[in-house]
Amino acid sequence: MGLGVWKASNEEVIAAIHKALEVGYRSIDTATAYQNEEGVGKALKAASVAREELFITTKLWNDDQNVPAKPCRRV
Repeated sequence: MGLGVWKASNEEVIAAIHKALEVGYRSIDTATAYQNEEGVGKALKAASVAREELFITTKLWNDDQNVPAKPCRRV
């Protein structure tokens, strides 16, 4: 089961990810267009779940495909 974070603010994302991980979620779906990857990163850094147990999915807008590392640095 995965958590999608579309249309959520950074604050909402942090709270949602904390709760999702607490109840057993291990997949987070985000995208550059959601503009909340910073919140995703903060939540994951504060998580008690090992990074190796998590699956993070992001998507790039067509204009961002020439610089794929840029969105990854925000998470």
